[in-house]
Amino acid sequence: MKKAFLILFGIGFGIVLGGLTFLIFNSFMQTTTVVVPDVTNLTGEEACKKLQEVGLRCSNVRKEDKVVKTFPEAGTVVKKGRVVELYYGKKDTVPNLNRVEVGMAEEILKRTGVRYRIIYFPYGEEKGKVLAVYPPAGSVIDETKEVFLLVDSGEKEEYFLVEDFVGKRVDEVVGRPGIVITGEGERIVSQYPPPGSIAREVVLVAGE
Repeated sequence: MKKAFLILFGIGFGIVLGGLTFLIFNSFMQTTTVVVPDVTNLTGEEACKKLQEVGLRCSNVRKEDKVVKTFPEAGTVVKKGRVVELYYGKKDTVPNLNRVEVGMAEEILKRTGVRYRIIYFPYGEEKGKVLAVYPPAGSVIDETKEVFLLVDSGEKEEYFLVEDFVGKRVDEVVGRPGIVITGEGERIVSQYPPPGSIAREVVLVAGE
């Protein structure tokens, strides 16, 4: 009986001791480790501040550029005080490619390292030429984004590239196909859709 009691006592003591050891170790780990937070799309300064709030340090801090990734990556468990390296996307400006041959436009984008995607549209006026670019020319982008090229497929449908009509006299545009004029006045004060859109019809509002 005494022997059984000692065995049970030993087992119980071992369980308790193991549990305490686990709790102590777990508590120690929680106070000495931290999960790297997600700081992508923050500026270098904002990212560094967020990392410091959880006990981490940061390297390669830039004031305005936005972070695209970190090392160690977000979600990684690391020791407090660990230095996290910040990486930024390569920035480029979208060139003006309107009315440029699609082959030339592709060559220009490849040289600048910008990723792009071509969308063909049945405009039917300038086959193989770029009708529009998004983001528009002059926009600053990084390596995480794509530039979309709207290219004329050469097929003709009842669509056209909307120009800017605001400010024009009503008698300059009245009677043109695809134009609907509403309101009273001598000049166009607003329009829908906006300039640069592809549409079958444009509604122009005349006013004073």
